[in-house]
Amino acid sequence: DDALSVPAVFDIAGIALPRQTLDLTAADRAEIAKLRGLIYWLDGMRGVLWLPTYQQDLQVVANIGSSATQITVAACNYTLDVAMALNRRDIRIETWGGAVYHRRITACAALGDGTELLTIDSALGAAVAVADIKRISFLQLVRSDSDIFELAWWTGETVDCAMTFKAVRRDV
Repeated sequence: DDALSVPAVFDIAGIALPRQTLDLTAADRAEIAKLRGLIYWLDGMRGVLWLPTYQQDLQVVANIGSSATQITVAACNYTLDVAMALNRRDIRIETWGGAVYHRRITACAALGDGTELLTIDSALGAAVAVADIKRISFLQLVRSDSDIFELAWWTGETVDCAMTFKAVRRDV
């Protein structure tokens, strides 16, 4: 970029690699220790972790049985446009009761009636009703977008930290 016009951007990876910023506040010494442990574990931009989008990416339209390995969701063109693309294969199912399930989508099919059928790698082990689901978010494999983390201390026991993560072009 020569700073004379709109920069030219080339998508070498062939996929979107989004950035996501999290503002974290640690309110006591135990939380501060966990936050500092995470920063040390990330080791700048070297460590990678799974981070949910924290959005309602998929909407379940039928109850999920305890031994079911298929989830019926409202049509969102997942089968047509995404079809298990990188960083769109893994999901986080979060319930209002606090239970969280992480699963991988192994197959998908459009049913033609306004729904899509997603096959997951293993059953949830508990029956989950549609009304109990808070959200289903995609999980992305991410790394820190910087080697530097700034901790803003408000008191001896309260600290803020903004962390920016960038999706990586790898799969597990």
